[in-house]
Amino acid sequence: MLLGGLAFSVVSVLAYSLWAFPPGFIKGELALYSSIALTYLLLAGLFLHRLVPGERKIVRFYAAFVPGFLAYSILWTICYFSLRGTLGETVGSALGLAALTAIMLAVLQRRFCWFWECLGILFLLHTLGYTLGGLCYYSTYESGTSFGAESRLLAPLLEGHQQFGRLLWGFFHGFGFGAGLGYLFTRPRRISTDTA
Repeated sequence: MLLGGLAFSVVSVLAYSLWAFPPGFIKGELALYSSIALTYLLLAGLFLHRLVPGERKIVRFYAAFVPGFLAYSILWTICYFSLRGTLGETVGSALGLAALTAIMLAVLQRRFCWFWECLGILFLLHTLGYTLGGLCYYSTYESGTSFGAESRLLAPLLEGHQQFGRLLWGFFHGFGFGAGLGYLFTRPRRISTDTA
């Protein structure tokens, strides 16, 4: 889980850097989220394939991760743009992570009876990382703004440093998400023919 957290935090910081330092060719919120998702899709296997047991690790990682993460991204985006705010993020995460977990368990031929356990741990770690990262980011806003009113704990360190706050959000989100993925890849065992 630690390897997953550390490795995915690197991927996530690189993905969130598109938000912190947006290139000129990314226009609009949907294009930004799509570019961030594409960064995750392209780089995740390079950093996380070691979590996959056996041979052909990178191929097997992408075979499980790409369809799962695409489902997660699509569901999260639909919920976020429909519901907005914390509600959209939370519902999108719950539905998206449920789809990701189900798809990855199926592709990796893992026991589906562990779905709720894997989803629960993945959702918990993902949400903790995302929330801690969000607190860091919102601490970058001045106390008189509508942002950051509830996250003043880190304000003395972060106030006025929005780009750094965005990268910290990426780091913590990636660490939690990656630790959850690490659990998903390493906890469930393959379906054996004796237990069928």
